[in-house]
Amino acid sequence: MALLPQGHICHVYTDEIVMRLIKKYWPLLSLLLSGFFSSSLYAGIVISGTRVIYPSDAKEITLKLENKSRFPLLVQSWIDAGDANSAPEDSDVPFIIMPPVSRVEPAKAQTLRITATPLVSHATDRETLYWINVLEVPPQSKGDQNYLSIAYRNRLKVFYRPSTLPGLSLETMDKVSWQRQGEKLLA
Repeated sequence: MALLPQGHICHVYTDEIVMRLIKKYWPLLSLLLSGFFSSSLYAGIVISGTRVIYPSDAKEITLKLENKSRFPLLVQSWIDAGDANSAPEDSDVPFIIMPPVSRVEPAKAQTLRITATPLVSHATDRETLYWINVLEVPPQSKGDQNYLSIAYRNRLKVFYRPSTLPGLSLETMDKVSWQRQGEKLLA
């Protein structure tokens, strides 16, 4: 600190002090600045549920997707057995999802039809868990502008429920036994 002729105290900031302040408050500063410069960034596809239950005696089930954005979106859908890194071409599950790829116009909806393949046998004494993947790909920007394009992927649980299971899910909840097998928890 230096004393001015009038008796006021003045803080002298050296480069070292300024750099220390920037390092200390950089996360907060970058968060504030990103809020000022970011454009609207959100997923445009809204899925009509948080999970899907496929009864074994159903011919097919449907899942509704809505495009809430201002531009058309490309949607790719597939089902996997639990590997979050699986690609559509690697999917080896007893389900067919139609259409696997579709274009959804702004403010419009698309219905996905999910059908179980009849030649594959599922467990009859418990539910089987699969995952629906819905990948949303935004359109490319027109012109020579630089832009960041983000593709969103949502994953929803699909429970294949055999018709031979007795009772409702809420009634049988107390009868579930849990076992630890290595790194997995089995119900």
